[in-house]
Amino acid sequence: MISVSAMAMIFVGVYLPDGILNSLLRGLGLEELTRNWLGDQSTALASIIAVDVWGGIGFYSVLFYASLSGISDELYEAARLDGAGPGRRCGISLCRCRVTSSACSRCCCSSGSCSAPHRMSCS
Repeated sequence: MISVSAMAMIFVGVYLPDGILNSLLRGLGLEELTRNWLGDQSTALASIIAVDVWGGIGFYSVLFYASLSGISDELYEAARLDGAGPGRRCGISLCRCRVTSSACSRCCCSSGSCSAPHRMSCS
């Protein structure tokens, strides 16, 4: 995982009015879509959520992969014999506890004073 401070500094550079995102949009001829991403009330929250999702996606991908790979072949076989289709056999119901604990830990981690919104607005 990348530190919150480093992540905030990267994305402040991306979201600046003359930053990477607006430069990319201008280069593609989409000048009307450029804006002050963190200064515009209609895009600030979505911009910060995107940073938070980007920062945590690697950790949670590994967490869910480990959870799914821990399901034994016998459980898949039992599900198949019980008539479960491929969608039911994917093991999501066995990961429900992992999803809940992951969501709780993410909420707790992002509510602290070192969260990305705090770092991005105090530059």
